[in-house]
Amino acid sequence: MCIKRIPILLGVLVLVAMSVAMPARRVMADDSWQAEYFDNQTLDGWPHHSQVDQSIGFDWGTGGPPGMSSDHFSIRWTRSWWLSQDGVFNFCAMADDGVRIRVDDILVLDEWHGNNGSSYCGSQYKLLKGEHEISVEYYEDGGDAKIYMWWEEVESHAPAYVAVVPPIRPVSATPSLAAAAPAPFDGWYGEYFGNRSLSGRPDQARVDPWIGFEWGLASPLSETNGEWFSARWRRSAWFEASYYRFCATSDDGVRIWVDGDLVVDEWHDSNGLLYCGVRYMTQGAHQVHVEYYENRGYALIYVWWEKDRPHRWE
Repeated sequence: MCIKRIPILLGVLVLVAMSVAMPARRVMADDSWQAEYFDNQTLDGWPHHSQVDQSIGFDWGTGGPPGMSSDHFSIRWTRSWWLSQDGVFNFCAMADDGVRIRVDDILVLDEWHGNNGSSYCGSQYKLLKGEHEISVEYYEDGGDAKIYMWWEEVESHAPAYVAVVPPIRPVSATPSLAAAAPAPFDGWYGEYFGNRSLSGRPDQARVDPWIGFEWGLASPLSETNGEWFSARWRRSAWFEASYYRFCATSDDGVRIWVDGDLVVDEWHDSNGLLYCGVRYMTQGAHQVHVEYYENRGYALIYVWWEKDRPHRWE
């Protein structure tokens, strides 16, 4: 009897040892991500290391994550997300190279191939109130390496299968990035449209290091002649507690929102005039949202901010 029990006992000991040795994948319940970094580009085997990332927004250039090779690596991020009410969302990523996004184990974005930093958004996806799990997978093959991931809430009455993003309307437009997934801190997420009204799906999406363009009689969209186009930029930025002056020089129309408040509203034809609005900022990260349109002739747009001391009358 004792001899027959030996294989069973050995099997139990092996299972116990495996459960101790195998690291449990922890799904983060706050706004951070549990990240697993692999020294191969197929997410195979044991992770090279694990860490907590506050957001998915990395541009390693020709390098790679600290302590890892600059090429042929992959990463998996997971987190939980509590949704306070039903909504329809777009899950998007800009990657070099491949990227996949799953929500509750449903593949909502699948661009698992080499590319040079293109932006992708899946079809709009309806989520019910409650807790959801988000998983992002990424691999780098060679050359430059970058990955930005975010999601946007679209109109709640839009059916889940509609693939066209509703236009942001002039009166009620607000930065539509979810608070837990800001645009890259090191640049602007820009969307370019071949019309003057920011309508439909963008013809081009990219990360711009700054908003400072002088296209002249040309256009940022190669398929248009520069007569009519529009653009929308969004980002998070860190501010010290102070008054700030938000300014734009534009030909033609421009609007600037800060945390959803309209601080510059010059949505009309212009010939490169300067417009500014002043707002007090608390210390911390804030959302900045810029919209622009061109209506024939010369095209330019510059946007910036600077500390401002309000005038005090004695």
